[in-house]
Amino acid sequence: MPLEQRLNMTQSILPEVIVGCKEVSSKTKEAALALLLGLAESTAAQQSDTEHDDNDESATTLGDVTPFLEQVAAGLAGKSPHMIASTMLALGVLLHHFKGHIADKSKDNLLEVALLLLKSPSKEIVIEAVVFLRSAVSFLSQEQLQGILHRLVLIHSHSLSDSHSLIRSLESRQGLVGV
Repeated sequence: MPLEQRLNMTQSILPEVIVGCKEVSSKTKEAALALLLGLAESTAAQQSDTEHDDNDESATTLGDVTPFLEQVAAGLAGKSPHMIASTMLALGVLLHHFKGHIADKSKDNLLEVALLLLKSPSKEIVIEAVVFLRSAVSFLSQEQLQGILHRLVLIHSHSLSDSHSLIRSLESRQGLVGV
């Protein structure tokens, strides 16, 4: 299937896949997550193939997942809190699974979005933003951790009551527990 046709198909089913990631039914959720990861791998591999020569046999490596991540991130512009929360969940799964194949600038942008979503009036969105940030702690540098921790303390002092576990996990990663 040509790349353009494949991208069009991916764009048409992606919203349903994203919403499926937050389904109550475990079978539906598992299928949606598997499809999401499969679409990401397929899209990245096909983009990697187009960057190499047609005669190059070693072009089967996974390429940059950033373009697919940007397609998924479009769900953050959704009107319903459920769509935004589902998108944060999908982004968290992609970030965890493909952390070595995503551009640093994209990771930074996602962290900024998650921090902004902590101020949302929707508890569903805030919970997914916290879950996203907790999973992001595993790949952040010390400088990024300090910046996020500082911003979380400021947000927490104003409104966020669900951030205790997130702040504790950031502090423990930095070795600040007991300070």
